[in-house]
Amino acid sequence: MNKRNRLNGAIVSVLSASLLLTGCSGGSGSENDPVAESSKTPSNPVKLEVMKVGFGAKLPEDDFVKKTLDEKLNIDLNLTLPASGDDFKTQLNTRIASGDFPDVIELDNRQSLQQLANMGVLLDLTPYLDKLSDAKRFIGDDGFKKGIMNGKTYAIAKTPYLSSNAYYFRKDWLDQLGLSVPTTSDELLKVAKAFTENDPDGNGVKDTYGITGADWRAFAPIFGSYGVALSDFSTYIKDGKVITAAQDPNFKAALTDVKRFIEAGVVDPEVFSNKGAAATDKAIKGMVGILFTDFGLFKQDTADKVKAANPNAKWEIMPTIKGPAGQFENAVDLGASSGLIAIPKSVEKDKEKLQKIIDLLNYVSTPEGAQLVQFGLKDMHFTLDNNAVKLTDQGTKETGYIWVYQFTGRPEREYLSIKFNYASAYIEEGAKRNRIQAYNGFIDPPSSVNMADAQRYLFEQAMQIIYGKTPLEHADKIAADLNSKFGFEAYLDQAAKQLKELGYYQ
Repeated sequence: MNKRNRLNGAIVSVLSASLLLTGCSGGSGSENDPVAESSKTPSNPVKLEVMKVGFGAKLPEDDFVKKTLDEKLNIDLNLTLPASGDDFKTQLNTRIASGDFPDVIELDNRQSLQQLANMGVLLDLTPYLDKLSDAKRFIGDDGFKKGIMNGKTYAIAKTPYLSSNAYYFRKDWLDQLGLSVPTTSDELLKVAKAFTENDPDGNGVKDTYGITGADWRAFAPIFGSYGVALSDFSTYIKDGKVITAAQDPNFKAALTDVKRFIEAGVVDPEVFSNKGAAATDKAIKGMVGILFTDFGLFKQDTADKVKAANPNAKWEIMPTIKGPAGQFENAVDLGASSGLIAIPKSVEKDKEKLQKIIDLLNYVSTPEGAQLVQFGLKDMHFTLDNNAVKLTDQGTKETGYIWVYQFTGRPEREYLSIKFNYASAYIEEGAKRNRIQAYNGFIDPPSSVNMADAQRYLFEQAMQIIYGKTPLEHADKIAADLNSKFGFEAYLDQAAKQLKELGYYQ
């Protein structure tokens, strides 16, 4: 689910170690395989524990997924699901201190994975990769590249979440004011001004704004029209160089454009303090007419709130803004994943358990196993019509929790279009939009560079510029400042080196 929390960088080193141990393993045995040779089907089920953040998920007493997996694989599978990232860290720290490792741990922080790998507590999966054939086929080669450090595979990256964000707008407001759908930055500014100044909701009060979102993401398509990826401190390749927004030759021009929107007073004044669902809540309440978001605006519960606030409200997806560099909604991190799967090195001593972890990861990656953990039981929770999945009413009611068993991820576009079929048009449209290719998830920053401080500096300086507190010319100096203050050139050199090794950069 898209609300996965980022682990705090200041994790106790021992804790970090465990955080990255998520379930990694592979397929069936073969001759001369260290797992297969010593693995025999035990008479009693092998107990396995998977620990991951559950975000409040509750497992029912009649857990049909657990029951099916247990029977299929001769295991006794148990999930430990701390409700939040903080709870996860606390519980895992306690268990590590006592030497009580879970068998499989799932998280999404590569820096924590790096810490664990350096501490020597993770199993190198390289000897077992051939046995993960089903998982590899399901995830793809990139999912295995994302877990490589120093030539060894310490984790498998689950399939990534879908990048579907775009500008959505109030079509009823646009019609009310007699305006056309914007396609350029100038046209967008014109609409945003009208949404702010011309009483689009007809209540006689100037209480609306043109644009909102969560921090820099609110302006991502504007930056994207210049080929600049700022909002997630993206690392990308342009003109044969590995760069971030600060080194992009179009950075100042993009800031200049965004500055026009700030100066016109059409941007939500709380845009940089919006947290969680704050921006969406403002859209629901009718406070804003343009929102950078994803199809979640059309999920049934949110759509119901929109209609309750204003039955005439009609949100639509906006065409991508055109600019000097083309049309890009934002950046998509090719190195991102929805979770890193690793296992403790200590599990290697228990060949039966390691084989069962391999079997589990492979099974949930097969067509049969993937359908189970995505949609439930065939002919009960879903049906197949010419291989097309259709949820039943029972499936809609009883499968809300089963995402916790998606240990190798899911094919997001297909999955979401089935689960939220009423919003499939927006899912499909968002999924096919152009996005700048970024590579952050593949890169291990050198210890000499504090990436959090460097990002904070870049964002603060950019914000000073768009709010007129610093001259635009200062944009030309930010890249040099990153080098002098944070040694940032070491990061860019490391990024280029790693991306060359992985075949993404020449």
